Amino acid sequence: MTVVLKTLAETGRRAVVALNVTNDQDDFVASNAESLEEADENPDCVPLGIFVGDQPVASPCTRWMPTTETGGSID
Repeated sequence: MTVVLKTLAETGRRAVVALNVTNDQDDFVASNAESLEEADENPDCVPLGIFVGDQPVASPCTRWMPTTETGGSID
């Protein structure tokens, strides 16, 4: 089994949005749809999904891509 981070194409986005956390985690974690909306509003963010093969298995991650305006480093 290989676990991979992938950028989210539209089909990947729908599959990731469909994932849910358990009820006992619900108060601590934003929905995947909310996380992706926040990433879409920030041009420095790249939404990533956690996959095993083509199957999404976890909520999205966001990779911050600094620009000249925002500074910072991802190294």
